[in-house]
Amino acid sequence: KSVAAKSRNSKQDQERKAQIEKSAIRLCCEHFEGLGYTVESVEKDNLGWDLEAASGKTLLRIEVKGLSGSVFSVELTPNEYKAFADKSDAYRLAVVTNALESPELFVCRYSKELNIWVVDDKANKSIQIETKQSASIKCI
Repeated sequence: KSVAAKSRNSKQDQERKAQIEKSAIRLCCEHFEGLGYTVESVEKDNLGWDLEAASGKTLLRIEVKGLSGSVFSVELTPNEYKAFADKSDAYRLAVVTNALESPELFVCRYSKELNIWVVDDKANKSIQIETKQSASIKCI
């Protein structure tokens, strides 16, 4: 492929990723607003989560991941994982599969009673977590 074709494909991939993320954020906002929360985007603040949902004294921190396919498998950045690993009652991981065609929302929360991450509204579903270690290496 020519450099121009590769650049065009890369731009299309980035646009598609942005559409998937936007669709996932929208669905998640609608879900929590439907539950009576006021939802605010904090995506630009680099907090380790994308949305904050408030209702009364409750403030949820929600990391949203959008996927184009039907397989629930996501990666968290170190910053996102730090918030996730705190196992806070106020943290949710929201994963949207098939984000562009027929989106399905999975809302995950840590259950202190069961000592595992569970998927709300999905009977007997939990998530498997594989931690990884990585590094960025540069020649200086």
